[in-house]
Amino acid sequence: MRAFHHLGASTSDWKSICLKRLVTLGVSRTEDRSQGLPYLGMENIESWTGRRIETNTPVSQANGENETGGLSNQFEKGDVLFGKLRPYLAKAHVANEPGLCSTELLVLRPKPDLLNAYLLRLMLTNEVVTLVDSSTFGSKMPRADWDFIGNVELPIPPLATQQRIAAYLDRETARIDALIAAKERLLALLAEKRRSLITHAVTRGLNPHAKLKDSGLPWLGLVPAGWEVKRLRFELTSIEQGWSPQCENRPAEADEWGVLKVGCVNGDEFNPDEQKALPPNVEPETRYEVTTDDILISRGNTLVLVGSASLVRTVRTQLLLCDLLCLTRCRLMVCSGFRSCA
Repeated sequence: MRAFHHLGASTSDWKSICLKRLVTLGVSRTEDRSQGLPYLGMENIESWTGRRIETNTPVSQANGENETGGLSNQFEKGDVLFGKLRPYLAKAHVANEPGLCSTELLVLRPKPDLLNAYLLRLMLTNEVVTLVDSSTFGSKMPRADWDFIGNVELPIPPLATQQRIAAYLDRETARIDALIAAKERLLALLAEKRRSLITHAVTRGLNPHAKLKDSGLPWLGLVPAGWEVKRLRFELTSIEQGWSPQCENRPAEADEWGVLKVGCVNGDEFNPDEQKALPPNVEPETRYEVTTDDILISRGNTLVLVGSASLVRTVRTQLLLCDLLCLTRCRLMVCSGFRSCA
């Protein structure tokens, strides 16, 4: 029996029932998307929350769909949609209007004694997601099938209890979401304050009463009167771009050569563990070996992370620069206070 006893099957009026006895599986499909109905792809459902999200991304080719053709499932208001493709993504949603959706979404129409909001919460429990995911087939595009999902047994209380549980979860998750949003706003403000603090220190110095002069650079503005403005290249001994041979899919051991990944500079602190092992049959390009006091700058990454930079304070030997990083070395070793402003 695939019942989740700890979810609540502890009172006599709770039952353990197969999903297929609780819902009607929607099987209506169409190739016509010109009906004016909204379309829901896998990418339009947020993992674990059940929330609908809007994207500008075309319908994923990976889902076996395209923007202008192919079969779509039809659903009605109140249906629960559950993603059978890559179930570990935990994609489920209660439809608030009729529409069309990816055929990778099962359309589950609850019977009268099952509340759709309660079913949604059940389908998004870690237990159900893990169980369904364990049944998948296909290595590149793992899917679960209805024969398995429909036979999953779920703990079902009376309808009034379902309503109380759904209302409680809506209330509590809304409170938690509000706390998360507040924390995220606070983190964003702190990050902005940190950037401002660094920018002010490196462009205006630490003396708030210092006389200022025009730097001659529109982006920089005023600088302390005793400061010089020089081209960066005159203060560096070298700027290197690295090397990215085909590496093994594992970190290098202490006695092996490794090639750094671009993620080693995603934050201000250099992370030497972000590396992959150089195959033993590949001769290391030792001129790309990273050493203490090097500054690494990401030249290829996401929009948020490109330009990230870190000072290498300590590093073991035999780690090489990859081609998505630039390495700079200062003419004077004055970099110990370096921080990325990215």
